[in-house]
Order: sequence, then structure tokens, then C-alpha cells
Amino acid sequence: MREGIISAFFRYYERQQYRAADVIGVQMERDIRYFDSRARIYRDKVILLQNWSDTALVQPKDTYRKKWGIGEKILCIYGGNVGRAQGLKNLVEIAVLLVENETLHIAIVGDGTEVNRVRDEINIRKLDNIRYYGSLPQDEFQMAIAEADIGLVFLDPRLTTNNFPGKLLSYMRAGIPIVAGVNEGAEIAALINTEGIGIAEFAGDHEKIAASLSKLAGNAALRTSMGKRARRLLMKRFSTENATRLIIHGLTRSLPMEVQKS
Repeated sequence: MREGIISAFFRYYERQQYRAADVIGVQMERDIRYFDSRARIYRDKVILLQNWSDTALVQPKDTYRKKWGIGEKILCIYGGNVGRAQGLKNLVEIAVLLVENETLHIAIVGDGTEVNRVRDEINIRKLDNIRYYGSLPQDEFQMAIAEADIGLVFLDPRLTTNNFPGKLLSYMRAGIPIVAGVNEGAEIAALINTEGIGIAEFAGDHEKIAASLSKLAGNAALRTSMGKRARRLLMKRFSTENATRLIIHGLTRSLPMEVQKS
């Protein structure tokens, strides 16, 4: 948002919210650095409260594989918002590079402002290895993910903000590896690569992402090991139980010292 009356209005109410809050939860480390540089007087209220998810494992039933006619192909699923921030034209370009890989299929599931644009691009290119399958209710969406082999995360490479897509946790819950194309400096790239739960690259580097998908598609053992690490990481850092502990700790910390000791 450009500097001006509107940004000043929102900044005023931002400060009002910080002042009223007992605890300020932020999703990413970079958000903490924001308070260090621009809202230091509220820094003591801040806790790192990352996103959280149900951890129950959903058993695959091959419902969507049959419905979509995918059969035994390696199913790479993108689920979630299909908007400008996701830059899914990049995914279409990657599908073009993978068109000769007949073992791999890309499914787009979700809704958003760019659906028609993405669907038209697929049709114009006459691609058979990528399809848009509409949106699904959350419970059915998780069932579709459970049938997938690889989860896809995409962010427009022009983004300058940090982002933690909820679909990332859905893939981790299903125990499948993640291939991500993200903007420069996105913290989730470091998370994915450092924790070994998948492969993250710059979204504009189509050849590298296509190579990563081919690599995982051709290596079942690697997919399994990355998927298991994703499940373990979800249980350790992104479970509802962990979020509850952090919230309680943050609220307790905000109480007067004599109350904390009682």
C-alpha cells in the first residue's frame, strides 16, 4: 500500500490494536523483526505463534484418482486460492516443460480471481498433464490431498511480503513431500529445504522446479522419506496442542508477576 491518508488510517488502527492486546501472535520470524524496527514499544507482547493444523491422518480411498482418470500416475496437487498472489501461470509454464513426462499429472483444486485465466492458458497450450478440477469442501479437499504424491505451493515471484500458505500444513498432514515455487526471501523456502520436507525454489525458475518435480516423481523412496519428515514436523511445531501451549504461555506471561506465581 502506498504512503498516504489510507495507509496512515490503517497504521493508526494497527497501533490501537497493539495497545489493547495482551499478547500479539505472529506467524513468521520476519514479523518479529518488524516489531524490532517499527513497533519496538510493543515488542514484549509478541510471541511466535505459527499456524496450526489437525494432525489426524486421512486414509486415501482413490476416489479422486478414479474421478479424474489419473490412474497410477504421480499426482501433484495444488490446492487453495487461485489468485494473483499465487502466480499460477508459472505452474502452467512448468507443465509445458514436463509435457513429455507421461508419469506425472498436475491437478489444480480451488477457486479465485485467476481461475479463468489459468484454465484458458491450459487450453490454449493444449496441455493434458495439468487440469483445473474446481473447488472442494475442506473435508473432501483433505481426502484429495491424501491421494496425492506431491503437494504444490506457489507464490508470485514479484511478492515482497512473507506468506505461510495454509495448504502447506494440509500437505504435511497427509505426509506427502512439497515442491514450492516462492518469492525471494520467503521463509517457507528455508523451512522446506532445511527440514527436508520437500524442495523449494524461486518461482520464476521454471526449469529448476520442473527438474525437482521430475526428481521426486521418479524416486518413491525420496517421496516417502520427505513425507515422513513432514508429518513429524507437523506434530512437533504445527499441531493444535503446540499452539495451545504457546497461547497459554503468552497469556500467562502477560499477567502480573504475583498472579503468575500463584
